[in-house]
Amino acid sequence: MQTLITMNFEKLNQSLSILANLGVLGGLLFVGMQLLLDRNVAVGEQYQLRAQTALENVRAEFDNERYIESLAAGWENGRRPQWWSSELENLWVGMAKIGLDPTDLYRIYRRIQMSYLQIDNLHYQFEKGLLEKENWPPFRNQLKQMLQDPLSRATILSNSTMRPDFRNLLDELMQEIGQEN
Repeated sequence: MQTLITMNFEKLNQSLSILANLGVLGGLLFVGMQLLLDRNVAVGEQYQLRAQTALENVRAEFDNERYIESLAAGWENGRRPQWWSSELENLWVGMAKIGLDPTDLYRIYRRIQMSYLQIDNLHYQFEKGLLEKENWPPFRNQLKQMLQDPLSRATILSNSTMRPDFRNLLDELMQEIGQEN
């Protein structure tokens, strides 16, 4: 009888040992997942801070009269951005006819850049799971509308430092626009 009790105690001890090991393993998995989530949040915050810094720089240029006037003076002397096209030149002629001058154009350009930076940041947050899925579509639609405007499209697509995932999104949106037209 004592042998039977000893065997049952050993089985119980083994079962409890297995359960304890599974508990430790589960705890390690939980800690690992928490570390991964914390890392994603930290990377998302870092990206957001970089976007805010870039946005502040663009906003400072937007608010600096002397800077805008110097760009406008170059414009009046025939200097155009590398990404400028004949389509945009035709658009500019129409803008000038309604009384817009080069300083207005550069302010519009800076506003487009600010919108782009904000949407890029939101897209990054969305990719990392830090922006709720249902909150992304309005921003995606806003970006799609921006890409339908020639000046916005040229401004956004000329960005040489764009993240590959954001470039893929732009390609996808441009394809949608092409299919709709």
